[in-house]
Amino acid sequence: MKSPSINLAKRKTNIVDDLTKWALTFGRLLVIIVEIIAFSAFIYRFYLDRLINDLNDEIEGKQAIVASLKTQEELYRNTQARIALAKELTKKSGTNINVLNDIVGFTPPDITFSTFSINDNKLSIEANIGSVTSLTTFLNSLREHPSISSASVVQIENTTQAGAIRAFIISTLKEEELQ
Repeated sequence: MKSPSINLAKRKTNIVDDLTKWALTFGRLLVIIVEIIAFSAFIYRFYLDRLINDLNDEIEGKQAIVASLKTQEELYRNTQARIALAKELTKKSGTNINVLNDIVGFTPPDITFSTFSINDNKLSIEANIGSVTSLTTFLNSLREHPSISSASVVQIENTTQAGAIRAFIISTLKEEELQ
């Protein structure tokens, strides 16, 4: 039997063996790093899926809230539109009242109004007039009024029962007066 010997000197190694050993070690390390990256990406995908599901649930909840508030929003917008219309009509009515007061002020005493209306920018008057002179004076006063751009007689009837002339007058109000 051979006796054991202890050799403390380093064995000579071949460069090819060292290079092969180094390449295998580096290759194993590279495979481990790639597997860690792939596993991390796999786990991160689950995290992103969970995040997307949470966001979708949050969006659905907020959509339900918005849908429940839809009727209030429509009511609010309708109310705002009404307020804007009321504001516009109030502004126009102030101008219309001034025009009506002016017309009543320069109307001759033998003229009585049957109908008197303002729609949009049209002034419609149906009046019983005692004389042609009063009609002429009234028409000239209408045409000279700063808020009226035109005035014309649409129809004239001679009513013998009342002893008066019935006239239908249409006037156009100026646009800047309505604003």
